[in-house]
Amino acid sequence: MQAKVDSVELPYVVMVAFALAMDALAVAWSLGSTCTELSNGQVLRLSASFGFFQFFMLVLGWMGGGNIEKLVRDYDHWTASGILAFIGSKIMWESFRGGAREFRNDPTVGMSLIVLSVATSIDALVVGFSFAFAKVEIFFSALVVGLVAAGLTAVGMLTGSRSHKVLHFRVELLGGLILIVIGVRIIVSHLLGL
Repeated sequence: MQAKVDSVELPYVVMVAFALAMDALAVAWSLGSTCTELSNGQVLRLSASFGFFQFFMLVLGWMGGGNIEKLVRDYDHWTASGILAFIGSKIMWESFRGGAREFRNDPTVGMSLIVLSVATSIDALVVGFSFAFAKVEIFFSALVVGLVAAGLTAVGMLTGSRSHKVLHFRVELLGGLILIVIGVRIIVSHLLGL
């Protein structure tokens, strides 16, 4: 039976899309705050990757249902939390070093980009699983989720970079702290069963 997108479902999908994109927004803002000059390519790569992974993980969760969720349930929170805490700590440490804040190892390329994309989209896997039971039309929903994530990622990077120009290292401290808090929230939510 084919699920249909109706006027009742659309606001729900949009709300879920914004909720799922909050981690991507915070990570993008934190990364943007680590440099004064961003290239269009960096913004485009991070936005496209975060959007694609949100789309892909939602579809994967919907298709795999409980099987995929069971495979990653035992370690997904630790992995995502560890990655975000490491990057957040590194950003905070570098905020005390002074000088220009340019990407030393560009996180918008290579393995860093993939790891960050996965870390910010793990929640979409579980949401996709719940969408299967709710009979939500997945491809339209995943497209909305991916586009919202991509858009908010671009906004995060650009505003983070502009904030750095005004506030300098204090923004990096805040950006790093935000990543660590997101990591802690992931662990606490898992331990409390939220």
